[in-house]
Amino acid sequence: MIQWMSTHCGLSEFSVLHCLLIKTDTKRDLMKNLLTILSIFWLAVAGVTIYAGPDSETLSGEVVDLVCYIGSGLKGPDHSGCAKACVQKGQPMGLVTDEGSVILLWSDSKNTKPYDDLKGLAGSKASVTGKMAERDGMKILTVTAAEGS
Repeated sequence: MIQWMSTHCGLSEFSVLHCLLIKTDTKRDLMKNLLTILSIFWLAVAGVTIYAGPDSETLSGEVVDLVCYIGSGLKGPDHSGCAKACVQKGQPMGLVTDEGSVILLWSDSKNTKPYDDLKGLAGSKASVTGKMAERDGMKILTVTAAEGS
């Protein structure tokens, strides 16, 4: 909240805290502002806990470049050369699971190696491990490990 206020109101974070805590007319206002800050903090902590989901899960399926797969339905060994070239150039990569759902694969910013290695498996079957996130029906797996099947 403080960061949002500083970003959208053009104030530094210190200025926002100063306004909320120091620039109060009464002791009651100070307590009200302090309670507001604590409430926002606990709601943020609860929000992180609610959306945390399982630590990791492993899915199996075919690694595809999403541009060719979604645009033209192209996948499989006959398309693997194109798929590898596309993902190496930065096209988004996905996993068509054995159950038929499509998952967007995402690189872990702390360890990009598993995602980068997975690019070599485009057009092939693989087991991919990572943390799943979903919003509005879109599923994303942050890749932490992968191996060909």
